[in-house]
Amino acid sequence: MRPQTIQLFLPDGSPISIREAEITNRLVNAILFPRNKIKEVAKREGVHFTGIFFYLVIQKMALHH
Repeated sequence: MRPQTIQLFLPDGSPISIREAEITNRLVNAILFPRNKIKEVAKREGVHFTGIFFYLVIQKMALHH
C-alpha cells in the first residue's frame, strides 16, 4: 500500500461542526456534520453528485454512578 494524503476542510472553522475530508489524488470525499447542520450541508455543491451516502446516528449515553 502506498502513502496517501487526506485533506480536511472545516467550512466554518469549527472541528465539531461541518467537516469535509478528501483523499487528494482520488475522487473520494466525505462530509461529517451534526444533524442541526443538514440544511446548510444540503446547499453545498458536492452533496448533489451521485455517490454513496451513509446516515449515522450516534447517541451519547449518560453515565450514572
